[in-house]
Amino acid sequence: GTNSATALTVHLWNSADENNAGVYSYTTGIAIGQDDNPVLVGLEQKIGSPSLYPRAIKFNSLSGEILWNSVFSGEAGHQIAIDFDNNPVIAGKTNQNKDGFITKLDALTGAVIWQKQFDLGGGYFYDILINRDGNPVSVGGNFGNPYIAGSTSARAIMLKGDSGEVMWDKTIDPQQFNLQ
Repeated sequence: GTNSATALTVHLWNSADENNAGVYSYTTGIAIGQDDNPVLVGLEQKIGSPSLYPRAIKFNSLSGEILWNSVFSGEAGHQIAIDFDNNPVIAGKTNQNKDGFITKLDALTGAVIWQKQFDLGGGYFYDILINRDGNPVSVGGNFGNPYIAGSTSARAIMLKGDSGEVMWDKTIDPQQFNLQ
C-alpha cells in the first residue's frame, strides 16, 4: 500500500546517502517503469552550500541495488514519470530565477537525454505525466500573492518525448475564471 511505498522511499534514499556525509537530501517523487524498477527523484544540498541540485536514483526492484545515481542541472526535481522505454522524465525548478525544467534521463545509465528550461515567472513545474503517445505533459505555475491580480498563473505544456520540442504551451491566468 501507500504507507509501505513511502517507507521504502525514505529507506532507500537514506541508504543512498550514507556515503555522502554532509549532504542534505530528500525525495519528492517516485515512479516505477515497465521494467518494475523504482526511480526516486528529489534534491540534495551540501551542508553549508547555497546550491541545490536535483537527484534521481534507480533501484533494482528485487535486490534494492542502486542501478544508477544521477545529479543533473537544476535545483529540485519535484515529480517523475516513466516513458514506455523506461526513461525517467522529471519536472522541477531551476537555479536560475526559480523557473521550471523538464529533463529526460536514459533508462540504462541515468544520463541526460534532453533538458528544457522555461520561464514561469518565478514558479516551477510540480507534476508530470506521459500520454499514450509517449509525450510528457507537465503543469506548474507562478505562485505569487493570490490577493494581487496577475501575480499568479498556471502553466500546462506538452513536449515531444523523443526531442523535448514544445508541442503546445498554455498559460492560464486565474483572474479569467470565476472561482466561487
